[in-house]
Amino acid sequence: MEAFILAGGTIPADMIYATGVGKKALLPLSGKPLLEYPLSSLCMVPEIERVGVVIDESLMPPELAGMADWTAPEGTNIIKSIASGMSKVESEMPVLIAACDLPLLSNKMVEEFIEAARARNLEMAYSYVSEKDSESKFPGFSHTYVNLKEGRCCGGGLFLFSKSAFNKIGDLVHRLMEARKSPMKMAGIIGFKTLMKLLFGGLNIAALENWASDLIGAKAGAIQSPYAEVAFNIDKLEQYEYARNVMEKL
Repeated sequence: MEAFILAGGTIPADMIYATGVGKKALLPLSGKPLLEYPLSSLCMVPEIERVGVVIDESLMPPELAGMADWTAPEGTNIIKSIASGMSKVESEMPVLIAACDLPLLSNKMVEEFIEAARARNLEMAYSYVSEKDSESKFPGFSHTYVNLKEGRCCGGGLFLFSKSAFNKIGDLVHRLMEARKSPMKMAGIIGFKTLMKLLFGGLNIAALENWASDLIGAKAGAIQSPYAEVAFNIDKLEQYEYARNVMEKL
């Protein structure tokens, strides 16, 4: 199978000021650019034959160029960036996609995610971590949590798509973006009852999986990772400082 890392996007002004770097993937962490950590881990997964990076090629650190099999230009949004990466993929197998801001990701965590998705024959898979597991490993680390019947959880930085499933979800995301300022239009896409349950914590994982599968016409599933590192990502300066402290202790 193939995999690629999404390494585009900008960072908040306070992080740029503190680090002197304008791209998340290039943030310095323990003497290495942030991108190097997940890239190294993906390269160690035996099942992954080719690894790419979606990034402005002029920004690709020279020391990492030899680790990636290809690069693809980033898009103006995440869907277009994924599409750019998908255009480089040669295999017809589902593709693993990872965020660039996962400094503690290991090859074992990736392998277990792939195995779990394959065991369920998923065409689209999304990783998540429970609040309990995150707080146990990284107390006080900030996350955006979703309330579900199983408890509070946050999204992880590992995804898996078949090409056909991505084409369908790309169309769906476009429709959701168009409807984002209209609750009535949003309800028309995902269903009023589902929208209300999602907003007020009345859904469980199985219901969300069934809803997503029906909506995109492909088998979708959420995979809980027992590893808090899968959701240990860096979007804010406070998270970057937290990560620096963690890395210094390793």
